[in-house]
Amino acid sequence: NNITSSAGPYNYASMNAFNFYTLFGGNYAKYTDSFMFLNYQTWGYIFIIITSLSSMLLYFFNTKKKALFLIAGFMIAGVFTFGHGMHERYIMPLPIILFFAYIYLKDKRIINAAIFYTVFALFSQAAVLYVFGEPFYNTIVVFMSLFSLTCFGYLIYVVYTLLVKRGSVIKGLEKSRPD
Repeated sequence: NNITSSAGPYNYASMNAFNFYTLFGGNYAKYTDSFMFLNYQTWGYIFIIITSLSSMLLYFFNTKKKALFLIAGFMIAGVFTFGHGMHERYIMPLPIILFFAYIYLKDKRIINAAIFYTVFALFSQAAVLYVFGEPFYNTIVVFMSLFSLTCFGYLIYVVYTLLVKRGSVIKGLEKSRPD
């Protein structure tokens, strides 16, 4: 019973994930609580669907299958940043996936994103393990949440530059259109 109860969904918008919802007071807020005219769970599902559809489009219209790790990293980062029910530890695989993306695509901006997310994951874990509940924890929450959004913004820039702007997605869209 302990195993099945711990494997169930979390009923919170964020649990020290330092994501979008944490920045706006959603740390340990019930996901049924109201947030900007909807509840956290509804917003989470909306953003998860948007992230999933964006990832799907990047995958289907990308001519370089080498980009799969970058697309997977984008999806993980997007769901972590804007999905509900996130824990700080859910970001841990992302730096490794981005390092694999670098191996295939060989663009230094991917390494930068991997380093940013490594630093973010390290400081997130340290904050939760060592300073959770301290009086200055709210300051850390704001700073780390802003850093998380900055990391995701940078990853969007990298994905856009490498997969959309360079034309692989645009070329894929042009190929799929009937003449």
